[in-house]
Amino acid sequence: MLYVGPTTERTWGTPSRPQVLNAAREFVDVLRISRAGRQDRLDFIAKHAGKVPIVICLGAFANPGSSMYRYNKPWFSTQAERGRYYDKTVAELLNFNGSKTGIHPFVGLQWWEFADNWREKMSWGLVALSVGKDPWGCPTLGEERDYGDFLTPVRRANFISSLGYLSRETATQ
Repeated sequence: MLYVGPTTERTWGTPSRPQVLNAAREFVDVLRISRAGRQDRLDFIAKHAGKVPIVICLGAFANPGSSMYRYNKPWFSTQAERGRYYDKTVAELLNFNGSKTGIHPFVGLQWWEFADNWREKMSWGLVALSVGKDPWGCPTLGEERDYGDFLTPVRRANFISSLGYLSRETATQ
């Protein structure tokens, strides 16, 4: 049985202490961490966790460019910015070379979350929780207006990462 460990090991980009990461080597099959951010933090995690595969938990919201626009909680202003963030992060993780360790630990990414979070009033999701009306006044799922395109950069990043053996430049040609 595969043991993935806690939901996320530490959070907000701060890695766990070396002792915790060293212990993870012995007791987990996959280490799940929040987006670690800078190269020095990724090096630190790779150094102390060793060759334990890592899954990144990643999320971003863009309330101004979503059906949650009424709730002013900006991180990104548009879905396109959020998509570029996803694409850039996937590229960074795929190109992480473990500069000080020689380890290439990333095996996956978990996106937070599938649907917008109505309770938090935040547009985290791949799917918007919008309700509209059809021409006859019946409720439908859909958005009030066009909020932009988050999924095209996500699809692109996922497609390129699935190729694995090709560089990003080759895959986009």
